[in-house]
Amino acid sequence: MAEYGIRITNDSGIVQIDGNYRNFQLINKGVAVPDTTVVGGAGEYFMQSKTLQFTGLTNPIIVIYCTDQAFVTQSLVNGVHAFSLYRRKTNSSSIEWWLFDDVKPAPVSGWGTAIRNQANQIVYNTNLPPFRVAGIVERSVRDAAADFAFTPGRKYAYVPCRMGEFYDVALGPGSVGSNPTVAVNNVVSCCAGISGGVRIGNESWYVFVGNYNQSPQMDAWNSIVATWLIVDVTNL
Repeated sequence: MAEYGIRITNDSGIVQIDGNYRNFQLINKGVAVPDTTVVGGAGEYFMQSKTLQFTGLTNPIIVIYCTDQAFVTQSLVNGVHAFSLYRRKTNSSSIEWWLFDDVKPAPVSGWGTAIRNQANQIVYNTNLPPFRVAGIVERSVRDAAADFAFTPGRKYAYVPCRMGEFYDVALGPGSVGSNPTVAVNNVVSCCAGISGGVRIGNESWYVFVGNYNQSPQMDAWNSIVATWLIVDVTNL
């Protein structure tokens, strides 16, 4: 039992709340439609993104849900947290997102319970939905898309803990004069939401760099294995 606060476990004995540890809790959510073309060569090879920016956060983490394959990146510049959500341009689906952070101070009035640790920090606030981890999935970027099932009837969002990606330089689409083009083929691990689970695959796009006679073919494999954190967002 925690010396300060309270400890709550589920039916399986897994700790859900512990007064010694601060929890992530939901502080914002929304729906984004990627509309900025960021990388690509032509037609289906374009990727689109939507960037969300927030200030005043402590240790934020964002999870996303999309019926098409998508991924998200995060950056911090001068106190501004930016989250860029990506999907293929030829898909028209929106991306749902949920932003979690350290528990914020509880309101001075109203219903609910706030649990504090020894340092007087709020570790849990019943007015804010908790961060419910469903599991972690590791997947090679080179593997074909595969489904991963969790509890049926639940909705699962996701975020890459380790971004799996690679690129190679090879023949690209089209030609320059009588020479075929050479392009960088970028491949990144992506995730899509399915009923009761997630589907992990990859997306790729070409970036034209010159004609084929100017550049040698090469492969550059980096961070082949992606790690995805799966989060239960049912009814959030």
